Amino acid sequence: MSESESHNNLLLSAQKLEREIRRSLNTFQGYIHALEEDAMTDKQRSFVHKLEYESDRMTRKLSVFGKIFNDDLNLNDGDSSIFKTKETFEGLISMLRVDFPHASFKLKIDPKIQGRNRGNSSHVMDMIYGIAVLLLQHQSSQLTINLKLSQLIENNQFIDISLETDHCSFNETDLTTYLGETFEDPLYSNSFVSSLSLELSRKLLKMKGIEPKIEVLDHDKLRIVLYDQWTSYSETIASRDTPSARNKIDKLHILIVEDDKLNQLVTDMMIKNFGWTCDIANDGIEALEMFDSSTHNCVLMDIEMPRMNGYECTKELRKRYGNSTPIIALSAHTYAGNSDTFTTKGLTDYLINP
Repeated sequence: MSESESHNNLLLSAQKLEREIRRSLNTFQGYIHALEEDAMTDKQRSFVHKLEYESDRMTRKLSVFGKIFNDDLNLNDGDSSIFKTKETFEGLISMLRVDFPHASFKLKIDPKIQGRNRGNSSHVMDMIYGIAVLLLQHQSSQLTINLKLSQLIENNQFIDISLETDHCSFNETDLTTYLGETFEDPLYSNSFVSSLSLELSRKLLKMKGIEPKIEVLDHDKLRIVLYDQWTSYSETIASRDTPSARNKIDKLHILIVEDDKLNQLVTDMMIKNFGWTCDIANDGIEALEMFDSSTHNCVLMDIEMPRMNGYECTKELRKRYGNSTPIIALSAHTYAGNSDTFTTKGLTDYLINP
């Protein structure tokens, strides 16, 4: 067996493993949501919240696992997304605080950095998270994240991102080895979960061409400097965020096309949490009967269904009603591939099943 064939077999096995685990997690999360609808004692509610936390934590790690093995990981994915600088990095610190409750965290943002930016915030967070976990697992009790605007060219902001820590058991050589390509594959180290995050950080660093700069500030203090580029959020685009546009978003009515009852339950709950409404079709044939172009703003389309699958249903919807309504595929795993795979089938984009 060639190296390429061996790699493809490993990738397929990883895809199957991720899909099976994700399905089990969907079931687990569905029952948690169902329990929350019932009256519970304080003790029972405490247990449910702990289960919910562990489930969310496992989902996050599974997402990291999928990105590591995904050869189609694209640095341009999500580049057009708009994110709030302060809220995004506060969310990162919140995740770290859950895993490291005894550590202290600080966030310092250069006031010259725009509050809203365009960029791939997911890649930035993934890149920082693995490095932060590595530091915090090696005796660091405090982590400071600094964001500094190093250069501004028109709307392009060049951001220096530094992580400062104290009492870290690593020295400069150790960190250089851990973050570099010479380090033995961390997927096989003892600390498997944190190593997954570190491996994704290393993969993104390599793809972005970033060489972390490691500085020794004191005998037990270290600073790791990374960088990224964000585009300032255009005021022209911001002006489109009018009350009428927001009201339209507030009143979405969505058609869910999904044969799995538990996925129906979870998706329905998530949509209603946004204050939106929905109808549910059990397969493609029901979807064709239920779809109303005057009331449905969007269709969430499962692909694998009995009687009529998602591709066939999408083809017929496009034939009857054109391309004005977004039809978004629901994929059961991360390896659905590039979005071009779906657009050629008439679908607008795809999402991972909740």
